[in-house]
Order: sequence, then C-alpha cells, then structure tokens
Amino acid sequence: MTVAIRNVTLLTAGFGLLILAVGVYWLFWKPELLKRTLGHTNEAARKWLLLVMAILTLGVTTTSVVQYLLERRAANAIYYLRVRLQAPEGYPLASSTAVRVWSPFVGEASPSEGSWTFAVPARSVPPDGRISIFAQAGADAASANVLVSNTKTIEMVLRRLRVVRGIVVDESGRPVAGAVVGVGGHSEQVLTTNEGSFALQFPTLGNASENDLIPLRVEKSGYVSSETYVSSEGLVTIVLPTVR
Repeated sequence: MTVAIRNVTLLTAGFGLLILAVGVYWLFWKPELLKRTLGHTNEAARKWLLLVMAILTLGVTTTSVVQYLLERRAANAIYYLRVRLQAPEGYPLASSTAVRVWSPFVGEASPSEGSWTFAVPARSVPPDGRISIFAQAGADAASANVLVSNTKTIEMVLRRLRVVRGIVVDESGRPVAGAVVGVGGHSEQVLTTNEGSFALQFPTLGNASENDLIPLRVEKSGYVSSETYVSSEGLVTIVLPTVR
C-alpha cells in the first residue's frame, strides 16, 4: 500500500468520525443547537435527518477502515515461490549446496525436497509485480522473470554457460570505455572497463553448441556499432570507428 493511499484512507475515516461525533453531540447533548440550525423543522424530522446522516457517515468511516486494514494485510502478505531445476541433459536436479538459486529482490532460496523455495514479502515486489530469479550449478545457469502473484512453481532448465572475453578499441587502437557489449538472442549485457576490456557470461540456448560462433554486438554513442561473429576461445578485439 502506498503512502498516498494510506493517507487518503486515514483522512476519510477521520473526517467521517468527526461528522459522526458532531451529529451525536447535537442529537443527545445539544438538541437546541440542532433546532436552531434546522429552523422550525418538525422535531421528529430533525432526528430522522440526523440519524440518516449518522448512518451514512458511519458507512463511509467503516468502508475506509476496512479498506485500510485489507490494504495493510496485502502489504504484509508473503508469497511462496517454488523453483524446480532441470540439468542441460534433461534430468531433474536435487536440492543441494552445490546449486545456488537466488533473486536480487529477496536473496537466496531455501533448498527442500528436490526444489528451492522463496518467501517473497509483498512489500519487496516491484510495482510491475515481477521479480528476476537466477540459478547456477557449476558451469550451468538459468534465469527467469516471473509474475509473483500468479506464480507458485517455476520450472527452469539450466544451460551451459559460455564466456566471451575481449577488448574494444577505436580505429586508433585506443580503448573505448563504457561500450555496451551483448550477445544476440540474450538479455545479458556488460560495459567495457576503462581499459576497454569486457567478460560476458551467457547460457547456451536450445540446440546451440559450445563451439558455435557468438553473435556479438557492441555499441556506444559517438561510435559506429559493431555486429560480428566471434569465438569464445581466446581474447577478441572489436574495433569501433568514431562517427564522422
């Protein structure tokens, strides 16, 4: 629940209680004030009018309080997400200390009976309701972006990690810092260091082989982007010409 919603709810409830208190005061302790306010209206009509006002005010107040309590309960809710992993060969992985499953939002998952479990507080979930989950077992890794409220069990297949290392320079051989390096078909990206170097890890997809060439894309504002196929063996050098 946001601070704005909470404040509006509390103000509405407080205003309703204030009106109710004034109405009760007029009706039982100062009926002469009510008479002067409503003029020569029949006494019974005045009381009925005041009773209707009190009922409406009580309804608004009750609705606001219930809304506040429900939103507070939702904000304190805990979502339990269960993660099951498959090895690249297709068999299920048993939970063990050799496998790490984690999320930047809630930390490490707890291993239990062939799976890993996250306890996700509702207040830790981003506004779009989605969190990223990562898993790694040796040289194999997987990632997923899941909608917390609608997800109970996540099936993830580990893929073999590949690493491409290299350096990015301009046409004069000077290192290019802050260039974005990515691999086609993958979301993983890194920035080059001040020396122009980079090391990018990414999992293989589908039937891709560890020996396949890697579609590498490098770009930075002020330079001509580079798209080329490289090998993960050794150190690759990417040249980014400056825009003229």
